[in-house]
Amino acid sequence: MTLKQWPVLSRYDSEHLREISMPIGGIGTGFFSLGGGGQLFDWQLMSRPNRGWRPTYSQLMVHTNQNGRRQLKVMEQERTWGLNDDFGAQGTLLGVPRFRNASFEASYPFGRANLEDDDSPVKVSIEGFNPLIPHDTDQSSLPFGLLTLRVTNTSSHITDASVTLLLTNFIGTDGVIYQQNGCVNNIVQVQGWKGVQYSSTHNEQSSRFGSIAVLSDAENVKTARRWAFQGRPWNGEQLAIIDHLLQDGFIPDAETSQVCQPAGESATWHSSISSMLPAIKPGETRAVKLLITWHFPLRNQEEEQWWSPTPGIKPILQNWYAQFYKDAMDVADSIIPRLPDLHKRTVEFVESVVSHPAPHALREAALFNLTPLRTQTCFRTLDGTFFGWEGCGGNTGCCTGSCTHVWNYEEATVHLFPDLHRSMLESHLAHGVVSDGGERFRISIPLMNQTWNGAAADGQMGLIVRCYEQTLVDGDESSAAWLAKWYPTMKKMLEFAWVEGGWDADKDGVLEGSQHNTYDVEFIGPNPLCNVWYLAALESMSIMAKRTGDDVFAAECASLRLKGSSWMDSNLYNGR
Repeated sequence: MTLKQWPVLSRYDSEHLREISMPIGGIGTGFFSLGGGGQLFDWQLMSRPNRGWRPTYSQLMVHTNQNGRRQLKVMEQERTWGLNDDFGAQGTLLGVPRFRNASFEASYPFGRANLEDDDSPVKVSIEGFNPLIPHDTDQSSLPFGLLTLRVTNTSSHITDASVTLLLTNFIGTDGVIYQQNGCVNNIVQVQGWKGVQYSSTHNEQSSRFGSIAVLSDAENVKTARRWAFQGRPWNGEQLAIIDHLLQDGFIPDAETSQVCQPAGESATWHSSISSMLPAIKPGETRAVKLLITWHFPLRNQEEEQWWSPTPGIKPILQNWYAQFYKDAMDVADSIIPRLPDLHKRTVEFVESVVSHPAPHALREAALFNLTPLRTQTCFRTLDGTFFGWEGCGGNTGCCTGSCTHVWNYEEATVHLFPDLHRSMLESHLAHGVVSDGGERFRISIPLMNQTWNGAAADGQMGLIVRCYEQTLVDGDESSAAWLAKWYPTMKKMLEFAWVEGGWDADKDGVLEGSQHNTYDVEFIGPNPLCNVWYLAALESMSIMAKRTGDDVFAAECASLRLKGSSWMDSNLYNGR
């Protein structure tokens, strides 16, 4: 399978890799990360953030055999910032050599870690990808990551090699809560790709239960569902990994039966998938692709701390993406035939940004700042509603509610994924606006139980501006019905500023009094930040009012905007 090359926007040398973590996963699907040094970590396939976490094993290994001289390395940069820092799996394979020299190339959603060493006959690279296609939310919300592993023979002799992924079946744990029970690893094959499926006989209604599949497109794939030496004391397990990979380039399967036996209570199996790459000629590069798919249908909003207790309703919700697949194997079966097209369309988007004449910093920001859309910061529930935290803490979301005085400041969704932008707007319009027009800027879950009080000036006015933006993106025909439906709510929101004791009770186009805002403080009296949003909301409402035939209100909004603008220029601008 040949995939189109992507252009590199940014390059990082070995001194600037430590904080690189590129999320690989779709919108609202969970993800794992490719680190700047090649490490696979941030395994957040379930619904909880857990920064830096990796299961006991999630390492790529490369074995080489050149005329009987055998070598084994972890496909990661050599640790230079502390032996105990192994990205969440302290002590795992720390004694096995890594690569001394590393660099990273990126044009999100593409990233590539390059690894080489003077004492190695090969240099390797790990490339990660998940499709990101503007205006195609479905194809940008797929639960998989594609890793392309390249091995280049830099020596003057023919070299046999193998690339092995060691992976622990972590079904049942997100690294915070452990419910592992009955974990099963099975050899699977789909569309000619071969690997291992990870599942569990335990079927609790929990966000931690589902399935994962790892598949290789190599001609010769050796799989081990579990290892006979698992759990040997005195580092026996790690020594056996080294021995088998050095001797054979793969680890043998301990199972003899067709079906792998479930692990016992509070236990799991480790596995390995080895892609054999024999007789690589000097200067030749061999590539192998690893497809990692997953399927975790549920999320627990109480555990994630975005839940308003409601009698008779459990905090278990379903993820949007999961309804389209039975399990991780079904995801793989759907994805593999479409990989070339998904890859090509994503490259075309990336090329359009990389080739733009804008300064490098702006092009980099345009691509790299899309990453929060593909992390636990964002999720979609079964009905398609798009939610967003303000960000993520170490192992939970940070600041609930698709907060308007935060999300009003982003422009990506309305231009790249307007259906997601519209969904978030509608959740606020339908559930956040109270009888006097005040907008409760944080949406509670479940949606029918809104518990937040208070309004934010920039959040309320910004929401109106975002609604206007939505009509521009949707176009006249499709936006007419949408505007007709939500215009009364928007009008009430603007009029909230004019209520007795309100922000602009004297209707002079200038906000006064106490104004909560994105700085999480109260601005008292006129200020540029909130008033710019107010003027923009007045102009937006004037235009939308005209479109709905409300000419009187349109004129009133236009008049107030002119008053407020003139006052701001005279009183809130010092000429510099």
